[in-house]
Amino acid sequence: MLKIGFDAKRLFNNYTGLGNYSRTLVSNLQINFPDNEYFLYSPSAKNNAQTENFYSDSFKIIKPNHFFKNYWRTFGVVNNIIADDLDIYHGLSHELPIGAQKSRTTNIVTIHDLLYLLYPDNFSAIDRKIYDFKFRHACKVADKIVAISNNTKKDIITYFGIEPEKISVIYQTCSDIYKRKISQETIDIVTKNINYQISIYCM
Repeated sequence: MLKIGFDAKRLFNNYTGLGNYSRTLVSNLQINFPDNEYFLYSPSAKNNAQTENFYSDSFKIIKPNHFFKNYWRTFGVVNNIIADDLDIYHGLSHELPIGAQKSRTTNIVTIHDLLYLLYPDNFSAIDRKIYDFKFRHACKVADKIVAISNNTKKDIITYFGIEPEKISVIYQTCSDIYKRKISQETIDIVTKNINYQISIYCM
């Protein structure tokens, strides 16, 4: 049995890409390896239709007991990681806390992209500086880096000088909501509508 912790901020508070990645990964781990203990660390943890499954005995949700929530996520959570005696801590969205390397925990970080470096004009100067500090720190102190594509792995090597052996490419899985069977009637309706739209566009 392993004690595995996650930076769960996006899991509880983001309902697009990073949040979907976090929820799907953590849910699938718990389903396939139910004997492990799972710790979810988040400055805040919304309970709604997308997160209600994590409010169960299968997960332990840890939140700060003070007002300095962002400080806790970056600095203070290390104390929780040490106190909970985790085997693995996984930063699901580009970040690991300052001091993570001082714990006995194996630290993993997922890097989704380096868009702030590839398309700097789309980000403010202050955001670029913050992202650069956090991303570089995470890649430096991580025991293992998960890149969600080969291109992201190449970017990490090119921009951060990380050795290739430290990076594993693991593609993002697909949520079960996209695996449901669609009736032929629905398929016919959608196909007819698409063909109609194409015909109008080509006229």
